[in-house]
Amino acid sequence: MNVQTATAPANNPHINYPEKISPDTPAFTIPWSTEQTTDTTVVRNAPDVDPVSAMESMTGKTAANEPSYSVTDEEAEYFREKYGDTYNESMADEFYYELADKGIISENDAGYASGTFAVIPIEILGPDGRPANLNDYISVPGCAPVHVKTRQIGGRVFIKDVSRTDENAYKREWERFKSEYDREIITWEDAVQESIDFERYLKENSDGRDITSQWHFDKVSENLEKTKDVIFQIFGE
Repeated sequence: MNVQTATAPANNPHINYPEKISPDTPAFTIPWSTEQTTDTTVVRNAPDVDPVSAMESMTGKTAANEPSYSVTDEEAEYFREKYGDTYNESMADEFYYELADKGIISENDAGYASGTFAVIPIEILGPDGRPANLNDYISVPGCAPVHVKTRQIGGRVFIKDVSRTDENAYKREWERFKSEYDREIITWEDAVQESIDFERYLKENSDGRDITSQWHFDKVSENLEKTKDVIFQIFGE
């Protein structure tokens, strides 16, 4: 495969979707400058390699600092005034990614909470500074990782997660879950709790022998719980 450009995270809208519930990948965060919105959609992927670790190995750089999961009184007042306590789906992307931009939550958290993931188009460069074939820099198992240079070739692009509406992903699970779910979605906290409950539902109805999937659903739920705590800090009960 001759690849000159890549995106971080490695969410691919042209993947072959898994038949069974499987883990998805976290977003990979690198600095960005200008913001761009597209109509591209993505369904959760299930690669064997953590893309964050892979990109860090390739670039030799740490993806991002740990989020604080806390807000000051001034920040809480700002978010309350700007977004209000009532859940607004049309403003979810802006709200959660603003929290991520301020280092309060991670971009992964923003993606799972809003249902929209952010990617950064990057280009792999060879020793001569020209675009390179990505296959030339894939590490052989057991060998030291190969560090390559990358170049950002575009601003942040938002990709809609259609996992809950795609027949080959979680559409059936989502419809069954919603048919049994009786919590009314009014506040931002309600919406986050619904996502947490759905991740737990996926875990309970997945193959219990798939340890990776079980760990993944737990991890997503854990981070969404931290996000919900931030929401509580902002809006209270």
